[in-house]
Amino acid sequence: MTSDSRPAQDRATFTTIYREHYPQILAYLRRRIAAAAAEEYCAEVFGRAWANFASLLHPQRPLPWLYGIAGNVVKEYYRSKSSHQDHVEEDTELDQIAADDFSQVADLSLDINRALNTLAYGDREIIALHAWEQLSITDIADSLGITENNARVKLHRARTKLKEALEPQNLGRS
Repeated sequence: MTSDSRPAQDRATFTTIYREHYPQILAYLRRRIAAAAAEEYCAEVFGRAWANFASLLHPQRPLPWLYGIAGNVVKEYYRSKSSHQDHVEEDTELDQIAADDFSQVADLSLDINRALNTLAYGDREIIALHAWEQLSITDIADSLGITENNARVKLHRARTKLKEALEPQNLGRS
């Protein structure tokens, strides 16, 4: 379906969503990928959002949906950076993101940064969605495409891992 054949109401709704949430999605991307590429990838997020606008289940709460799309774009960004490696599993690939990639885009204290970098990508992401993006459990669940209970459990586990990583005896480890 071309954009011209969509109802004017859809175009108006999407335009409002774009105007209201572009800064948040851009900030999300800048914290996760090279700042120079963030605007290009933000355009990709909104392009995909428009192409899949019919899949927006909660038009009154589009931000978690946009974060879900942005999360996929970030994963593809890092996959493309390591495309020379064939058949690497997604989680392994994302966990291999260089520590300096994450710290370049995060404004964190050294200890928090070091501790975050000991966590798997999924744990860092759920903590970031909650702490940086200030999403509720419901919105995190929507963003990640999981149940609220699963989001609650994953966030609890990630926080526990971060707390353990922040213990003084663990801060010196790589």
